[in-house]
Amino acid sequence: MRYGVAMVTVIAWGLWFGGMGALFLFVSYLFVTDRKMAIVAAPKMFGVFETYQLFVAAVALVGAAVWRLMSPGRAAITFIFMMFALSAVGTIASALAIRPPLERMRIEGQTATPQFERLHKVSERVYSGQALVLLAAGVVIPIALSPPRRSRAASPQPRTEPEAAEPTTPPVEPADRVA
Repeated sequence: MRYGVAMVTVIAWGLWFGGMGALFLFVSYLFVTDRKMAIVAAPKMFGVFETYQLFVAAVALVGAAVWRLMSPGRAAITFIFMMFALSAVGTIASALAIRPPLERMRIEGQTATPQFERLHKVSERVYSGQALVLLAAGVVIPIALSPPRRSRAASPQPRTEPEAAEPTTPPVEPADRVA
């Protein structure tokens, strides 16, 4: 069961981090190749990704929490959960406080205003911060998946004397040799 929960958590992380990377790549490429299309498509892509991100963030957070509860004493899993929670804060902030005003300003034609530029920079920083935090979680995932190390107190102390057979009684002298 623990490995199933770990697998769901890792898949959710991969979808979250990979989706974010794909979004960066696609939006950047659109702006380089066809700016007019990018101005129309990018806000829609961010809106769809926002919903997607909320879902995979929830799965990743719940998975990491259950994984941690099933594996007490694993600092790596705790770290992963904390990174997911921090990135989820960015997800929620973007969904509630950043993208809606950006979208409103875009619809009203205020994309050249200082307020739009400032909020757009905040959005870039939040997304970049989330990507870095998710990367940090991903770096620790192999450690969390490895078997737990046994503490020295729990493991038996190694024997220092060499292995040897138990002593035997000396052979009996034959009767004809007794003097």
